[in-house]
Amino acid sequence: MLFDVPFNTGETVGGSIVVRADRKPTTYGPVIHRNVFGILADAVARIRVAGGTVPVPFLNQGKFGFLASFLDSEGNRVGLISGEK
Repeated sequence: MLFDVPFNTGETVGGSIVVRADRKPTTYGPVIHRNVFGILADAVARIRVAGGTVPVPFLNQGKFGFLASFLDSEGNRVGLISGEK
């Protein structure tokens, strides 16, 4: 298991994405990484089909798994993490 956190029990912290007129999409600043709970290559392929760009498709993080970084269709930089490439 990549992280010993009970993601499917409701015991973890959630979040949301909020649109505000005073905030603009950016490729600078913090990057939120989401666990894909599966094969990273499959998630990267779906991002491309949906119109996103993937400047960093796979970055080996050793025992922590693999990361990908993509830009969504609005220009936000988002990261993915998985134990499976």
